[in-house]
Amino acid sequence: MKRPVGIVGLCLLCLGAFSAEGFAKGRKVPPDRALRRKVAHHAVSASLGAALADLANEAGVTIRVDWKGLEKVGVTAKTRVAVDLEKVTWRQVLEVMLSRVSRRGHPLGWQIHSGDILVSTHRRILLLEAGTQAEIAKAAGKTATARRAPSGPALRRNILPGVSFDKLPFRDALRFFQTVTGSNFHVNWRALEQEGVDPQTPISLNLRRISVARALDLVLDQVNADREKLTSVYWVVDRGVLLVSTGNALNRRVVTRVIDAGTVLLIQPDVAGPRIDLESASERDMSGRGASSGSRGFWDDDSDEREREGESYNEQKKKHHEKVVNTIMNMIGRDMWEPEGKGSIRVLNNKLVISQTLLGFKMLEQSLR
Repeated sequence: MKRPVGIVGLCLLCLGAFSAEGFAKGRKVPPDRALRRKVAHHAVSASLGAALADLANEAGVTIRVDWKGLEKVGVTAKTRVAVDLEKVTWRQVLEVMLSRVSRRGHPLGWQIHSGDILVSTHRRILLLEAGTQAEIAKAAGKTATARRAPSGPALRRNILPGVSFDKLPFRDALRFFQTVTGSNFHVNWRALEQEGVDPQTPISLNLRRISVARALDLVLDQVNADREKLTSVYWVVDRGVLLVSTGNALNRRVVTRVIDAGTVLLIQPDVAGPRIDLESASERDMSGRGASSGSRGFWDDDSDEREREGESYNEQKKKHHEKVVNTIMNMIGRDMWEPEGKGSIRVLNNKLVISQTLLGFKMLEQSLR
């Protein structure tokens, strides 16, 4: 007999939003405690249905699977899955298993509900959490935005309801982001291997309402640890592809971008011209007489004096532009610019023409956050 899924679950069942079939074998253990248990070795190569049934039996939990929801994104009970993991928890086994059968743009997820483990698509789990039709529509909208074409600003705006990794292998954490963004996603594993990056590096993250960009940053922070600039791992968006690679690999090709600098390059010129002579004005008001021919008037033009002492507008403009350029160069280090590096920068009208590697632009982006 199927176990109840609670009031919210029953409401969604009546609406046809959630239809589940479960595995309940062996001893029953509270799922949160069971998922924290360590597993010396777990290997399986079978259909997803059989693999989940085996996990339920071994961990002593009830796993309910929303096959109807999974079938809509191309995953069935017969979908093949293979895992071979050592020294992990049952939670990690489940997450790796689901990540390996997820389809692009349609990540699978799980949730503990009414003492059972529910497995479905990330979106339908959100529907279950929402509980009302208004919240359902809102959650569905958030999921849709995460599947747009990749761009830096878009990835910073797209908010994930939650990210929960418990020592998930780095490779599978990246696979999660590939599925949740639904974008062109490429990992340069050859470059990562050359820098000694282990795809099995354990990643732990447990956050709610976080942008895709920020979550990626935090994952890579754990991989980079004490790595230097060129050996660290970065993510960049390059010509419509979300690319994960190393500093050395990203520092090879130079691209040029023209940036409208707006008011950054404008200056407030120190223009010579008339000034108010308050002393003369005061004397005139008190005596009732005008200023003598030998004294300065109320409006005194000191253009000649200031032109001799000050700088011309063009000189001020040139110095201001040099200051802006130097500030930008210092943001990421002089070694990234010619003659030591490959980057260059110049001012054209009211625009900055910057030639820099993908690494250089990534570092500029990070320094401006």
